[in-house]
Amino acid sequence: MPKFFAVTAPGFESEMESEIKNFHAIYEYDHGFQILSSQKGGVEFQSDVKESVYLNLYSKLATRILVRWDEFHCVFFSDLEKKLRGRSLSEWFPPKSRVFVKVNSRKSKLGQEKKIFEVFNRVYSGYELLSKASESEESDFILLVDFFEDVCTLSIDTTGPALYKRMLDKKVSFGSMRETIAQWALRKIHTLDSPWKEPTVLIDPFAGSGTLLLESQNVGINTHRSYTFSKLVFFKELKPLDKSFISFSKLPFIKLVGIESEHETFDILQQNLRKISNGVKVELFHGKNGDYENSHSERIWIFSNLPYGKQVKSETLKDMMKTLKLVFKPQLLALFHPEPVKDKEALHALHFPVINGGLKITLSILIYIR
Repeated sequence: MPKFFAVTAPGFESEMESEIKNFHAIYEYDHGFQILSSQKGGVEFQSDVKESVYLNLYSKLATRILVRWDEFHCVFFSDLEKKLRGRSLSEWFPPKSRVFVKVNSRKSKLGQEKKIFEVFNRVYSGYELLSKASESEESDFILLVDFFEDVCTLSIDTTGPALYKRMLDKKVSFGSMRETIAQWALRKIHTLDSPWKEPTVLIDPFAGSGTLLLESQNVGINTHRSYTFSKLVFFKELKPLDKSFISFSKLPFIKLVGIESEHETFDILQQNLRKISNGVKVELFHGKNGDYENSHSERIWIFSNLPYGKQVKSETLKDMMKTLKLVFKPQLLALFHPEPVKDKEALHALHFPVINGGLKITLSILIYIR
């Protein structure tokens, strides 16, 4: 029975497990489905339908989806070569394909990663195998070879460019938030209140490249990019995914507002937000928050990655909070910052730690009375 591994950011494993279960329940891929383990950085599960690779289109939290090809014990290079000769790459990749073989060996007698690659290169001579990431291209296949305590695990990447790349042509700016973190934050917010409950305007007062605004509209199946599984040999055997299973007659927010003061970053923001669905109004303001004229009668949510470190020039966290409350009069504030954002005037305040680009930050959600 096929095994799969959904790679996710450390700390997202519980939410990732729920997402995997929801996907299999919605599409009734439940025969033989079972969560095998949750571990730091991912969730392993099994399913007797290879259509589980469609999780690539559904998942908002995974970085990539792997198929566990095989696993075996091995302590000699001669034994490794013998076992590989009994395992054909042709069940996965078309002949003569370019394949990046990513080798990782820890606590194993076969600890020479270069020699391990040489064995693969010798056995699978009908393919163009690459040993360095710098040599590979986004269109190449990826075979992951992981040795741990003398057990070799072979995994096939079904994703291609990481899943947080919702649109492969999206431009980024300095300090951009990872899409998976933005989605995780949105789900935390939605456990407290729903943007579908009443008309809601979402404002990012430090919009940057627009990641948080774009992710707020990322509902349903992602068909805005390609995935590696569609090039794998077994793909022609799969039943097409019924995309109508997950459809939304109404998008979460009635309007998105992005505010950015830096000229070059504002240009990037404009380019990215042009790609958004026509189902929502978009307003982009080039300037400082204090100069924005708020004329919205609907309730307002603020969702933003506040500037800090090199991005901060003169405004302190206290100054930023004062401006946000005075100009926008929000009912909810969801803010990323290295330190928890606190306000005695908030009715409720929740704080969730997360790591973005190796930096520990906090998602603070503050709820105010209307």
